[in-house]
Amino acid sequence: MSEHSFSEVTEHGWLGRITESLKSVVVGIILFIVAFPVLWWNEGNSVETYKSLKEGATSVVSIAADKVDEANDGKLVHMSGDAETTDRLQDPTFLVEENAIRLSRNVEMYQWTERQESKKNKKVGGKEETVTTYTYAKEWKNSAVSSSSFKKPEGHENPGSMPYADDSWIAGKVTLGAFELSDDLKGAISKSETVRYTAQLHDRLPPPLKSKSQVYGEALYIGSNPGSPEVGDVRITFTKVPQGKVSLFSQQSGNTFQPYQTKAGKALERLQMGTVSAAQMFEQAQQENVVFTWILRIIGFILMFAGVSMVFRPIAVVADVVPIVGDILRMGFGIVAFAVAAPLTLVTIAIAWLVYRPVLGVALLLIASGIIVGIKMLATKRKKAAAPASAY
Repeated sequence: MSEHSFSEVTEHGWLGRITESLKSVVVGIILFIVAFPVLWWNEGNSVETYKSLKEGATSVVSIAADKVDEANDGKLVHMSGDAETTDRLQDPTFLVEENAIRLSRNVEMYQWTERQESKKNKKVGGKEETVTTYTYAKEWKNSAVSSSSFKKPEGHENPGSMPYADDSWIAGKVTLGAFELSDDLKGAISKSETVRYTAQLHDRLPPPLKSKSQVYGEALYIGSNPGSPEVGDVRITFTKVPQGKVSLFSQQSGNTFQPYQTKAGKALERLQMGTVSAAQMFEQAQQENVVFTWILRIIGFILMFAGVSMVFRPIAVVADVVPIVGDILRMGFGIVAFAVAAPLTLVTIAIAWLVYRPVLGVALLLIASGIIVGIKMLATKRKKAAAPASAY
């Protein structure tokens, strides 16, 4: 992969930086406000999902897939078996044909790409110098890269569009024993494998396409030399989702399925590869719910922390007249932002828990209150310690 780069130096004046930092105050306030509904919704969603899965785990009925029993109609059922289809899927352009649940075409084109890296250096007087390095390299990309937006498009021109698009074909009928899978369940079957593009397929291509392409490894290559690709060369690979063992839980609806609506609020439907018991499927779903909940908690905290930090940014920029003073203030404001965001995040979660999980909500409120009191006591101690020193 050949690459080269060049650097550009720009300078931003102190007054201009102050103006820009004032805009960040508005963004910071928005981020700070948005954090609260994100945290609140997350806790409610977590509890609703937990209760729905608990309800599903106690009401699910494991049945055999080889027979449709009308007595189970409308019930949440679990089953394992082979997902099968007789459909043969075909890519009409490149003539690949497979007996599969899904056939996918993946197209990549060799193109110029641009990467930017910036380093900022503060100057005495509040100015800031930015050194931006632009690096250009040729890479395989699965979507068109617009070279007109490059800082230096000359000598890095890319084709305007992809000559062929990614595509996929899904079997019309996929069965699991005596049952037929819905479109959503078919889409959840994820295990895929590579389909080798063969010389026999290449020989059947229309002459115009055949003359400019060749088989290279498992792919179809459009270009003159796969060993030394040029900008605009294309390689096309294929994958398929074969027939195989799956497990699912969903509501039985005749000989097919639909999501099961729980009293707790969530609609339940899940498919996993392989033979998995109902208990294991619900346990894994609960684990995923815990992970998702923590991810959104962290995102909520980051939104709040970033919002508070951005509100203080203009003060640090003003202090950048002496760069080291600005840096010290940023560190201090970072500590303040953490001291504000951490307890407020806990308080928001705790108040939400008072609604959704009352016992845990009270406990978390006590912890959050303890943190706030601790921060205040620490601040008071420092003030008292600083008072005698200032007298001298």
